[in-house]
Amino acid sequence: MTTEIINENFKRQIIFLLNNHWTGKHDMYFPLQNATNIERKHIYKLFNYKYIFYTKDTVNTKRAVLFLFKNSCGENNAVIVFKDLSIYQIQLYTLEEYFDGSIFEISYTDKIITVYDAFMVSGNKTNYQPFDERISDVEIMTSNSTIKDFTIKMLSYSEDIHCFKNLSEDEELFMLPVKLPILTGVNFSFFKWKPAEKITFCLQTLEENENDLILMSSNFKKLIKFAKIHSDSSDGNEYIKSIKNLENYSDNCIIEINIEFPEGKITIKRVNTDKIYPTSIRLIEKVLFIKHENIKFEELDM
Repeated sequence: MTTEIINENFKRQIIFLLNNHWTGKHDMYFPLQNATNIERKHIYKLFNYKYIFYTKDTVNTKRAVLFLFKNSCGENNAVIVFKDLSIYQIQLYTLEEYFDGSIFEISYTDKIITVYDAFMVSGNKTNYQPFDERISDVEIMTSNSTIKDFTIKMLSYSEDIHCFKNLSEDEELFMLPVKLPILTGVNFSFFKWKPAEKITFCLQTLEENENDLILMSSNFKKLIKFAKIHSDSSDGNEYIKSIKNLENYSDNCIIEINIEFPEGKITIKRVNTDKIYPTSIRLIEKVLFIKHENIKFEELDM
């Protein structure tokens, strides 16, 4: 069972404590590292350095931080912090030492919490340890922990990329360097891949009037106009209808979009409820470049 923490003062205290432990960033900051879409110029790294590989359903799971700490009264707390900085308290039973300050990367569903990495364990930073040592900490923690109403488990990974040749519709393949430290923000040696035709980007909706629809990108977290869909054209009217009929649609929501190469057909996929900002204009350019490169799995598995 999860309980959302809605007290803004307590939320800010938790985020401040989390980042004070881990990143040193300002208080309202989500601290996980981000993978970058692999480009052809990066592939040599996979064959010259040691990597581990795993898959993740990035559509039906939410990426989050599992944070264990003691509050000002010395009481044990376990919370899940999502990317939008919403925080949920969970009932986690584990070894007392973990509440001295432990930070784990997880994916979350309503029934399963999967632990992917360890940033801090029992007050000791682990980000400069190799992956083998960090994942050993994850295995020990998950084998000694239970969470009420959830199954807790660790990720399944391999050093053989061929094990993950057949991705499901909603999965992405992740490639994590074994020896490099964990970073906060974008890690340019931590890669992800899925077939080019499945790579998408996100735009934010803005209803200009009763009929037309503006789609917003971002630049340094500031919204900028990306496109305007006119309702007085047949194609534009169909796009507006398809967007407004999406589940969870509302004004200012963020929608996921795909562009099919080489024909350039635009497909509206879904409302993305995890994103805080639409994709930046620079990243949209990068997405289009990567789709044009069209890297096949066989190029990663030579």
